[in-house]
Amino acid sequence: MIESGALVGDAASESAQIEFKQLLPDRSDRGRHEFLKDVCAFANSGGGTIYFGIAEQDGTATSIEPITTESFDDAARRLGQMLDAGIEPRLPGAEFREFVHDEGYVLGLRVPPSFATPHRYLFNGHSKFVMRNNTHVTEMNYDQIRSAFNRSGSLMERAERQWHSEIERAAQRKTWRPLEAGPQCLVQLAPLPSVEVSQIVDIQKTYGDFARFIFDDWGGGSASFNLEGLVVHTGDVSGVVRGFVQIKRNGIVQAYRSARALYRDENIIPSQSVASFIRQATFKFIKYAGDAEIPGPYLLNCALLDVADSRFGLDNRLMFFEPLVADRQHLILPSTYLESLADVDQEKIVRDTLDVLWQSFGVGACTIYTSEGTWSPR
Repeated sequence: MIESGALVGDAASESAQIEFKQLLPDRSDRGRHEFLKDVCAFANSGGGTIYFGIAEQDGTATSIEPITTESFDDAARRLGQMLDAGIEPRLPGAEFREFVHDEGYVLGLRVPPSFATPHRYLFNGHSKFVMRNNTHVTEMNYDQIRSAFNRSGSLMERAERQWHSEIERAAQRKTWRPLEAGPQCLVQLAPLPSVEVSQIVDIQKTYGDFARFIFDDWGGGSASFNLEGLVVHTGDVSGVVRGFVQIKRNGIVQAYRSARALYRDENIIPSQSVASFIRQATFKFIKYAGDAEIPGPYLLNCALLDVADSRFGLDNRLMFFEPLVADRQHLILPSTYLESLADVDQEKIVRDTLDVLWQSFGVGACTIYTSEGTWSPR
């Protein structure tokens, strides 16, 4: 049987802000209004946890009053739909948890710190920006709203600067190990909280599961600790590697790969190998961030560097009268913003990215996807 003390301890481990409610929000306008207001205030104030099914007095839990009127699954679904329709922008990462009691259950709603603030809640055609002030919910004033918007924009700008800094380091061959000479490809997934938080990932735990970062064409791999976190890499030959993955303590994951064709003296970029690398990196990183519960939102970035003297190699059955070359030294593809990782169409993300890459070499769309959007390597 659960005890209120255990619930408080669980909440305290996740968030400094806790609120107890004896009853679930009902379906009335008042119930919906109070629920949206409370969640919105938590989102704009660093996150928190609300427990339904616990009586309280002056903010302190007094007894468990288990919920029996509605199943946990039904309640979580109903409240989740209310959040999706009533909080703007959408609040990613909200988590419902069930604490089973002999006579019912207690429902916990964890509202994570949001990096897309300010949020507002919508009710009967009106909207309000609210935040928590100690144990009270108050409307945000103009300066507070402006500050929240500025912070959100600043996080995006800082994340983009970090990405361009990585590109500069790679172009100068100042990465963990230098890649082989010639073109190189980079893929990065960066959670926006990483620009403010230095420690998100448990590197020791990640080391125990490093094989998940090994790519299909590596033929095996090794892992090494470094200052930033953990590196998973191919075989090391005279200090030069063909590819590696850097998992940083702040949640950023990066994949580097040589984009030069093997066993060829010509400067050819093997399009299918590069596309497969980008696709695998995207799938691996999104899966890892979800499994590790790395908070979002996220920016997914991709770049192909040092391509000016190379030809883009396509299937021999695709005839082009002129060599396929880029018009610049570095191809920095548009960033993809991911509000959350739930229900992400990874295949569409990859296809959109590869279409831009193919267009950079004068081809209308990625030739490895069918017209129906199916991945179909030759």
